[in-house]
Amino acid sequence: MISRLRRLEGYYVPLRVRNASNPGNIGHDWVKQRFIDSESCEDRVFIPAMLEDNPYLDRVQYEKSLMQLDAVTRRQLRWGDWDVRPEGGKFRREWFEVVDTYPSGGKSLRYWDLAATAPKPGADPDYTCGVLVSWLKGVLYILDVQRFRANPYTVEQR
Repeated sequence: MISRLRRLEGYYVPLRVRNASNPGNIGHDWVKQRFIDSESCEDRVFIPAMLEDNPYLDRVQYEKSLMQLDAVTRRQLRWGDWDVRPEGGKFRREWFEVVDTYPSGGKSLRYWDLAATAPKPGADPDYTCGVLVSWLKGVLYILDVQRFRANPYTVEQR
């Protein structure tokens, strides 16, 4: 959409793109990063809207229909929650203790899953992920996680 913004020369009507979205599904991370979490772009405005903002909707029926959804999707749609995520199939957050510091003297290792695919219009490439861990006395400490989409050269540089 942004690439299609144009006007006739000499016209000074401001060029604007307006979007509407709900949390979840394809594009969730892009919308959240670009419009919600972004502090660096003063020209982007995120205006959340809730069920209460539309007095013409049948609230009772809408709430009833949302109760048919899983808890994550219901929170995303009913409350506009951009932070709630479905649990993964392998790990659960409550299994891990978050610590401010970790003991020194452990063996450290960084491992990369090298997807090395840059994003492009109409594509949803996999992420390159790197995890730096330290292992000491049977405990694994996650020190750093890198997750990004980039071409092979940029991945190698990182």
